[in-house]
Amino acid sequence: MNIHTGEKLHECDQCGLTFVWASNLKSHLKVNSKEKPHSCSLCGKSFSQLQNLKAHQKIHTGVREYMCFQCEKTFITAEHLKRIHRNRNTSLHAGFTQSSSLSSHKINNLSRLVHLLSSATLHLCLS
Repeated sequence: MNIHTGEKLHECDQCGLTFVWASNLKSHLKVNSKEKPHSCSLCGKSFSQLQNLKAHQKIHTGVREYMCFQCEKTFITAEHLKRIHRNRNTSLHAGFTQSSSLSSHKINNLSRLVHLLSSATLHLCLS
């Protein structure tokens, strides 16, 4: 595999998805096999990947360490902040109707985000 070309030489024989790294394919195969070796000690819910269990456990603790800089709403996972909140509230937060304008806005605010992350314990979203 050549990391510079982005070739994805590792293919799932069950669904056809391809991966750059063999380790990513290995993790993916657990999902396809329905194997869920990681269980929550509080509610018993099981997960195929340890990282998903760790994110789930935050539901029980109430830890909400990811915050939107614009509206100060907090989230349990970065995924919820990025995918759910930010995608639903793009125009509310940034005031843009075109994705290209929003992309430029995000690039312009990247240095501010890096500075905030380096000095804060919360993970912040600027747009």
